[in-house]
Amino acid sequence: ETARFARFLVSPGTAARYLGHVWRREPDRQVGHNPAGGCMVLLLLAEALTGLYINNDVADVGPFTAIAPAWVDNLITDLHDVFWQALLAAIALHVAAVIVYWGVKRQNLLLPMISGRKILPAHVRPPMMARRTRALLLLACGGVAAAALINFL
Repeated sequence: ETARFARFLVSPGTAARYLGHVWRREPDRQVGHNPAGGCMVLLLLAEALTGLYINNDVADVGPFTAIAPAWVDNLITDLHDVFWQALLAAIALHVAAVIVYWGVKRQNLLLPMISGRKILPAHVRPPMMARRTRALLLLACGGVAAAALINFL
């Protein structure tokens, strides 16, 4: 339930308002990605998708570069560079958020990121989890898709 795009896609204003509450010593009621974390997911996806079309005329050529006109490849390559710089800044902010949450809110964000489980306040409904077989099937499909991209494109 928490991995669906509809759960964490928000406007930049919503993410900014969420970040305004970071310094408050209150429990985190957010189940799954918070609004700022949802923006990070979008940035990661944008970086990965633009990488499929990258063309820097030296060593890196994406698997879909040949199907697009050169001006489109160049535009996407420029976007890829912008997304890369934004991603580096977002990674630094992500690490800082883990430290701030530990220091200010006394909440460990690393364990839920790794385990997928989080201690929630009593009045917050825990998310519905998919069956393990479904999760393993989706993981296998993702692995096959990634291997196909790497080997055949």
